[in-house]
Amino acid sequence: MRAHQNDPDAWERLFHLYGPLVYGWARQAELQPQDASDMVQEVFKSVLLSFDSFNMESFRQWLWVITRNHLYNWHRKQKPAHMLSNGATEEPNSQDSENFPNLLNHDFDPDEERSKSILLKRALEMIESDFEPETWKAFWELSINKKPVNVISKELNMSAGAVRQAKYRILLRLREEIGRL
Repeated sequence: MRAHQNDPDAWERLFHLYGPLVYGWARQAELQPQDASDMVQEVFKSVLLSFDSFNMESFRQWLWVITRNHLYNWHRKQKPAHMLSNGATEEPNSQDSENFPNLLNHDFDPDEERSKSILLKRALEMIESDFEPETWKAFWELSINKKPVNVISKELNMSAGAVRQAKYRILLRLREEIGRL
């Protein structure tokens, strides 16, 4: 991953791709918009500082673990301490699941399909400008709208091979974009 090598462009792209995902998790964990934005910054600061320890198979899963830990800490700070009978106070902890939103009770991304959808949408937005509009339209109609190649070919005045090639080139670029971060 280029971001692991402290490539500023890769970090910007990584943040652009995964930032909305972290923000969504923070909002699902009942943070207000401003607090959620602050949470995104804190999570990515932790990612930057601990990138050398990344050893999981999935970056998204690792990001979820970091985010969940930050959300636990945020909620712990927001919950008042409980007064014990001897006058001492007891802070809520991460094991006390009723003090935290249900989202935080998951070891894995609780809405994996939604997360994948968000990442795919963001990655597609990031690479769209790299292609000619006609190439993008051919890809979109074939891959997303599931139109038959011959229909797209006629609509765009392209050969069937050119339509298939457009899909191939964009999917290759998409894999490259997600993989190189």
